[in-house]
Amino acid sequence: MAIIKTRKYNILTTGDATVKNESKLLANYLIPRIDILKVGHHGSKTSSNEKFINSIHPHYSVISSGKNNAYKLPNKEVIGRLNKVNSQIYNTQKNGQITFNLDDEIQVLTEQ
Repeated sequence: MAIIKTRKYNILTTGDATVKNESKLLANYLIPRIDILKVGHHGSKTSSNEKFINSIHPHYSVISSGKNNAYKLPNKEVIGRLNKVNSQIYNTQKNGQITFNLDDEIQVLTEQ
């Protein structure tokens, strides 16, 4: 996991962190509100539990997952949690390459 802080924005990349790792992060560190979340484990339900998502309240969420993957990712429960906090969700399956321009206001550019 890594928090990237720009002049105006907080970005959290979670890699393959599990629910247990997310709980440790919340228990041991003061996590700011997150502007952009790279959703863990390709949107698997082994990451992004409800307490974690409610705590960081990401404005944008990015899921990297392949089309027609064998695990049927992203998991619908994870998508539901992100929707509950009104996170704008981008998924490489649907959006292709996703680029964030952070110059002033966040601008999201996708292939499609």
